[in-house]
Amino acid sequence: MRGFPRYLNTKEDVRICLQLYPEETKQYLAALYQNRFVVKELKVLVDNEAGLVDDLHEVVSRESPDGTLERVQFQKVEDPNARIFQLRLTKTEVEVPVGQEQAHPPEGTK
Repeated sequence: MRGFPRYLNTKEDVRICLQLYPEETKQYLAALYQNRFVVKELKVLVDNEAGLVDDLHEVVSRESPDGTLERVQFQKVEDPNARIFQLRLTKTEVEVPVGQEQAHPPEGTK
């Protein structure tokens, strides 16, 4: 193998790459950590209902099947099938080598 591997398939692969390619592995882990979410539809909002908008919630307008415009509340949730969990890594195991500042980037940077 030459250079950083294209795929890391096990926790052991991650451990070895942290020793051989620490910066590349930290970037890889940070990306896995940040991409562990999926967006889930919660409900269709009623006409005057205010939706919740924050880091984990958003309101989106879309066209319904009958052609009317509707507002829908969405929420970001952790995907149990995310790649980070397929590698059997915990959030703590990723945060330690990556560092808190990389695992949780400041607002507005992605």
